[in-house]
Amino acid sequence: MDPDNDPDTDDGADVVNISLGVSGICEEFVEPILNMVAAGVVPVVAVGNSGEGTSTSPANIPDAIAVGATNPYDEICYFSSGENVSWSNEYYNGDYIKPDFSGPGSGIYSVCSYGGYIAMSGTSMSSPYVAGVAALLLEKNPDFTSTQIRQILKYSSVDLGVEGKDTRFGWGRIDAFKACELAVSGAYESFGPYDENYGNWAYISTPQVSESVWGNAVSIIAASSPFTRRIEFQVSADKLLWDTIDTRSHPPVSYTHLTLP
Repeated sequence: MDPDNDPDTDDGADVVNISLGVSGICEEFVEPILNMVAAGVVPVVAVGNSGEGTSTSPANIPDAIAVGATNPYDEICYFSSGENVSWSNEYYNGDYIKPDFSGPGSGIYSVCSYGGYIAMSGTSMSSPYVAGVAALLLEKNPDFTSTQIRQILKYSSVDLGVEGKDTRFGWGRIDAFKACELAVSGAYESFGPYDENYGNWAYISTPQVSESVWGNAVSIIAASSPFTRRIEFQVSADKLLWDTIDTRSHPPVSYTHLTLP
């Protein structure tokens, strides 16, 4: 985190990809992960390659961003690990679904082998994709915390498995464009603290935060999660009384041309 041992220079890593792991729960990894998060470093970890019902540490530590592997058809790879992980120590107490997200991990052109570039498969191939998206988000806003990046990844991922978070895809397969679009829009500010609870959400993507529209008729675009079933557009003159001016029910993206009362 400080390669030149000079605290006045910002030369440490902002995102770390960890393509390694130890089977099962390993308490020794907890403190290093917590130290990384406290220092503003985003830990992205491969969840493992032993299939369903398994996981590795440090990926299965709650504060680590664990990544599963998908194939070109948006299916989860047979080898990709995932399970409900039970933690009980001074830091965590409860069950946690791992992985958190998934990304391309089948037939990835890589130099992670002797003899030059070859096609390789594994969650060690998919976690760098998620780390790369985290780096893109920090490029958009260097002040993003690890928690905010998890939020944005959660709300921009493509939900491919069981609705909500599951032990195969996590919250879903990452989407770099949607994640950056959400980061730029500023809508993540209204999501509240990151949590593991399933929930619907929607936000105004156009106009963006701090932008205005005016006139007798205005165009507004609302984006939403794939499992949102209805979006209501409301206006208020005093933020106390709200009038519904339009309702749409064709997510994931809802567009409307409104005539204000």
